[in-house]
Amino acid sequence: MLRYVVCRHLFHYCGEKVNIERGAYIGAGRTISIGSNSGIGINASVGRGTRIGSNVMMGPEVLITHQESSHVFQ
Repeated sequence: MLRYVVCRHLFHYCGEKVNIERGAYIGAGRTISIGSNSGIGINASVGRGTRIGSNVMMGPEVLITHQESSHVFQ
């Protein structure tokens, strides 16, 4: 719950009922969006410009790096 409260203000957009697991690394938070009912797994790493849609669950140790274009997961 505490990670959600902190990340809600860190992300460009953060939906409701978002779960950020321990050890998750968030690159440039202001460029990251995450939809409702979504989660970032333990020790996962999310690069800048990533857009995570609603109802998306990322497993542990997922690595999303930044490329020239944004990553969109729906």
